[in-house]
Amino acid sequence: MILKTRKNSDTVTLNKDNKITKIFIVCSGLGHVKRGYESFTQECFNALFQEPTLDITLFKGSGDSSEKEIVLLEK
Repeated sequence: MILKTRKNSDTVTLNKDNKITKIFIVCSGLGHVKRGYESFTQECFNALFQEPTLDITLFKGSGDSSEKEIVLLEK
């Protein structure tokens, strides 16, 4: 199966089963503090989000929500 990438018109071939891999990343401190784990989590999400064969969602402690970034601890 061929898909268009999110950021441009390049195409990509899915894995051998023609499936998109679903990934959830959870970091309750993200949005509260900026330590190594929180910074790594955000950078990891930003990098993996560009991969069209992944359906990735980030769950974080606070900040702005979007379709793929979910705030766990609403005020």
